[in-house]
Amino acid sequence: MPYPTARPTGRSTRRSTAARCALLAALPLATSTVQAQEWQPIAPEMRNGSAIAFDAVRGRTVLFGGARQLGWGPFGDTWEYDGARWSRRSPAASPPPRMFHALVFDSARGRTVMFGGAFSQTVYNDTWEYDGTIWTQSTPATSPPARSRHALAYDLGRQRTVLFGGTAPGLSFQLDDTWEYDGSNWTQIANSNPPSRRRGHAMAYDLGRQRVVLFGGWNGLVLPETYEYDGTSWRQVATVASPPARTDHALAYDPSRGRTVLFGGEVPSATTPFFFRDTWEYDGVTWNQVLPPLAFLGLYRTVSRLAFDSARARLVLFDGHDTFENGGTGWTTPAQPEPRFGHRLAYDSARRRTVLFGGARGSGFALGTAEWDGTTWTAAATTTSPPARLRFPMVYDSVRQRTMLFGGSGFSSALADTWEYDGANWSAVTPPTSPSARELSALAYDAARERAVLFGGWSNSGALNDTWEFDGANWIQVATASSPAARAGHAAAYDAARGRTVLFGGSVTGTQRNDTWAYDGVDWQPIPTIIAPSARSLHALVFDAGRGRTILFGGAGASSQELDDVWEFDGVDWTSLAIAEPLTGRAEHGMAYDLARGRVVVFGGYNTTWPIGDTAELVPASTPTWTPYGTGCPGSAGIPRLDAPATAQPALGSTFPLQLANLPAQPGAALLQFGVDLTHWGATPLPAALGAFGLPGCKLWIGAIAGANVLLPHTGTNLTYGLGLPANPALAGLAVDIQSLVLDAAAPSGIGALSNAVVLRLD
Repeated sequence: MPYPTARPTGRSTRRSTAARCALLAALPLATSTVQAQEWQPIAPEMRNGSAIAFDAVRGRTVLFGGARQLGWGPFGDTWEYDGARWSRRSPAASPPPRMFHALVFDSARGRTVMFGGAFSQTVYNDTWEYDGTIWTQSTPATSPPARSRHALAYDLGRQRTVLFGGTAPGLSFQLDDTWEYDGSNWTQIANSNPPSRRRGHAMAYDLGRQRVVLFGGWNGLVLPETYEYDGTSWRQVATVASPPARTDHALAYDPSRGRTVLFGGEVPSATTPFFFRDTWEYDGVTWNQVLPPLAFLGLYRTVSRLAFDSARARLVLFDGHDTFENGGTGWTTPAQPEPRFGHRLAYDSARRRTVLFGGARGSGFALGTAEWDGTTWTAAATTTSPPARLRFPMVYDSVRQRTMLFGGSGFSSALADTWEYDGANWSAVTPPTSPSARELSALAYDAARERAVLFGGWSNSGALNDTWEFDGANWIQVATASSPAARAGHAAAYDAARGRTVLFGGSVTGTQRNDTWAYDGVDWQPIPTIIAPSARSLHALVFDAGRGRTILFGGAGASSQELDDVWEFDGVDWTSLAIAEPLTGRAEHGMAYDLARGRVVVFGGYNTTWPIGDTAELVPASTPTWTPYGTGCPGSAGIPRLDAPATAQPALGSTFPLQLANLPAQPGAALLQFGVDLTHWGATPLPAALGAFGLPGCKLWIGAIAGANVLLPHTGTNLTYGLGLPANPALAGLAVDIQSLVLDAAAPSGIGALSNAVVLRLD
C-alpha cells in the first residue's frame, strides 16, 4: 500500500518485528485510559443561584449547585475552574442539591465552606466543607437558622467565616442576624446597629482595611446601602458615590489593587425586572464605576457570582452561563456560543473541528458560525453567511471537505437554499435542481457513495416523504420502491460500518414515531427491531465510528416532554445506555461525532421552551470493542471483507482473530495495514481516493503508518490472522485501525483490491 510523503505528526513510525506479538510496537502508546461511559460537560450547565469561592491552596475556583431556570431541576454538582477550563468533580460524598446557598474559602484550614440554601419547600441550615476531594458535613453544636439568599465572607485576619441575613423558610421575611464560624461551631454576634433585614445582598472581606464590606439587597425595597463589619459591630458607610440600588449582585476583594469589586445584580419587578451588567470598585471611601457594562450575551441570567483568583491575580465571574476574567483592565471571556435551539453541528474531519451554525435564542435568531476543537469554542470570522435560520439539516462532505446545509425555517417561511462552508467562508450553491422548501428534514452524508442523503421534512403543504441526494453539484430526487411515511423532526446518520443511512422517529401528522429505517442508496427498508427508543421527534443521531453504533440522544416525547435518554443501534437492535449523570433532557439540540477524539459532542437545545447553552461530550465505556468501518473495492473475487468472529474482543494480552474473506482462489498475498487515525493519512483527509496510486474506485479509510503492516500469504479464498495484543496497560483505550490490500493481478486495477477497515478499541 502506498504511503504519503509526510508522516503523521507526533506518531511513532518504528518498523514492527516479524513476530506477531510485537506488531503493535509500531503504533504509538495511548496517553491515557478511556473513562467510564458518561457525559462529560465542558462547563457548568446554565443555571441560577449557584455559588463560587476560590480555593487558594489548590489554585481552583470551586462552584457548587444552583438550579435550572424557573427554579426547577436543582443541581448538586461540584465544578472546578483552573483558569483555562471547567471540570466537573465527582466527590465521594456531596451535599444535597440546592440554590441560593453561599460559599467561602477558609484559608486557615484549607477548606471551602458552604452554608444553607434552598430548593422548593426545603430550606437548609447545614454546614459543609470541601477539601478538593470530598465534601464533609460539619456538625456544630450551634447553627444559624435555615435560610437562603444570605451572604458569607471569610475574615482572614480573625480566621472566621461571617454570615449575615438572608430569607427564612417560607419566604415570608428577611433576617438581620450576624453569625461567625470558626471551623468547629457557629456563634451569633450581638450587635446594636446591624444592617436592616435583607436578602440578595453581597459581602467581601477587605484585607487591606480588615473589614467585611456589605452592599445592597432587598427587603421589600431594593437597597443601595454600604455597610462594614470589623468583627465587633456593623456601621453604615456614607460613601461619596454609590452604585444604584440592587439585589443578587456579586462582590469580591481584589488585593492586588486594594479594591472591593461589585458586578451586576437586578431590580426585581413582577413585570419587567432590570438586570445590571456594570462593574464598580470601592476603596473604603468612594464607589466608582470602572468599566463599561458588559454586553448581555444571552437570556435569563440573574445571579452572578464573583471570586478572586489569587494564583493568577484575576477576578473570575460566572454569570450563570459564561465565565469571564478581569485582571484589572477589562472583562474577557471565551467565545462560548449563546444558548440556542434549532441549530446544527457537523464534524469537519479535515480540520478536526465541530462546526456550529444557526438556531434561535428564544427571542430572535442566533447568528454567526462557531467551531469547537475539543477544548475551546472560537467564533469564525466569515465575510458571508447563510441567512439566519433554524430547524435545517447540516452535514460534512468528507470528500469535498465542505460543511453543507439545506433549507430550514427562516424569518417568515421555509427555505430551499444550499450553502457550503470550507472552514473560512460560506458560499451559496445554485444547483440546477433542488428539493422544495422545508424545515425539520434530515440529512446524512454517505461517504462511500459520496452523496448527501436528504429525507422528508415539513413544507407549506405538510409533511414530506421524498428522498434526495446531493453530489456536490446537483440535487437528484431518488424514486425508491419503499419509503418511510411522511414525517418531520426525524433524524438520520450514515452508518459507515454497514454502508447505509439510518433514520429514526419523527412526527407523522401529529403522531410521534419510533420506527427505524435504513437506506442503501437504492431503497429504504424498515428494520424490525425487538427493542426501540420511545416515540419522539426533534432528537439527534450520530454514528460512533469507534464502536460501530448509531447514537441517539434526547428529543421531544409524549406530551412534548424533553427526554434525556441515550440509545445505541448496532444495525440490528437498539440498546438503552445507562448514564450515571444524565444531561438535562432537551430537544432541537446539535450533535456531532468527533472522529479524531472518539467522542459524541452535544451543544444546546431547549427544555420547556428555555434555550440551553451547554457543551458536553459522551465518553465511551472503557471496554474492548471492534467494528467494521468504511467499504472496500472489488477484486476478481468480489470485495474483500475484513472481519472477526462476533464474540471476539480485542483484550490486552490476548490474540485477536482477524478474518479476511473474498480472496482470489489462486494462492497469493494480502497486506494488513495498521494505523491510529480515521481523519487523516499524513496531510491527506480521509477517506482518501487511491486512483492516483493505480487503484481507481478504491478508498483508504485509515491513517496508515509506514512500517506498521504485515504481509500474509493465502492459499484459498479465506485466511485468519491472530493479531497478538501485548499485555501493556499503556495501550488501554487505544483505537487501532486496520485495512487490507489484497494483491490481485486480475482485479480491475491490475494491482489488487482493498477491504473495508476494522477499528479495534483495546482494553
